[in-house]
Amino acid sequence: KTAYQAVKSVDPSIKVSGFNTTSGSNGRRWTKGVFDARGLEFCDIVDYHFYTPLDTGVPGDHSSTGYSDAIGYILKNAPNFDKPVYMSEGQGTSGGSTADPCGDGLYKNCLTWKSEENSILTADKTCRYMLSLLSQGFDKVFLYSAHCYQTLATKASFVVLLGADGYPHPSLAAYSNMAWHLEDKKFVKAVPVGKNAFAYLFEGKNGSTAVISGMRDGIFTVPVSDDVSASDLFGNPLQKEGKAEFNGMLIYLNSALPSDKLENILRK
Repeated sequence: KTAYQAVKSVDPSIKVSGFNTTSGSNGRRWTKGVFDARGLEFCDIVDYHFYTPLDTGVPGDHSSTGYSDAIGYILKNAPNFDKPVYMSEGQGTSGGSTADPCGDGLYKNCLTWKSEENSILTADKTCRYMLSLLSQGFDKVFLYSAHCYQTLATKASFVVLLGADGYPHPSLAAYSNMAWHLEDKKFVKAVPVGKNAFAYLFEGKNGSTAVISGMRDGIFTVPVSDDVSASDLFGNPLQKEGKAEFNGMLIYLNSALPSDKLENILRK
C-alpha cells in the first residue's frame, strides 16, 4: 500500500505489479494472505512465478493447476476481477530450485562435463510451456532463460534459450518459430484431435494457426487440405505423401481460414 501510493503520487500512469505469488500450497497460502490484507486494491497487475519440469501443453496440465494455485483465490473472491495477469518468472524445463540438465545445445562435444541434455526435448518443453500459458489468457510472460553464468568449466543454471557457452541454444530457434506463428494471434480454444492429441487454436487478422500438442504417445495425422500448411517445431515444412503427423513433438498448422473452419478440417 505504501509503495503503491508513493508511486502513484509521482506518476499515476506507472503500473504497479502485486502479489508476486507462485504455484503449489505456498502459493495458495501467500495469495490468500495478500488478498485478505487488501492487496488487490493496491496493484495494477497480478503476477506470479511458475516453474515445472513436467510436460505441459495438454488441457488440465501442471500449468493449469499452477495458475489455479496462484490466482484461484482471487478469482473466487473477486468476481469482477479484470486486472492483467503476468507470469513474471518461470520455465518449463525445471522445478525452480534445481535445474534439469539443460544448456549443452549444439556444443555438447566441446564441454568440460558430460552432456546429459536432449536439446530437442528442451526446445519442445519450452514451447509447450509458453503454449499452455498463452491458452490461459496471460497478458505477458517473462521466460526465465539464464542464471549464474560463471565459466565454461561449470554448468550454468536455468539456461534454456542460450547454451552454457552463451550462444543460441536450439530452443531459441524453436521459440522464435513459435513467435513467428503466433504473434498477433489470440487463443480461441483447445480441442481433442487424434489419440491423446489436441489442437490449440489461435486466430488473427491473417487467418488462424493450430498448434498440435499432446501426450508423448499422442498420434494424429493432419487431414490433407490445400487450405492448411504444416511445419515442425523449428519451422521445417512437413511433407510426407501429402500428410503431416504429430508424434509427440509440437507441429504448427497455418491457414488463411478462420479458426472454426480450420477446426472442422482437423476434426473430420
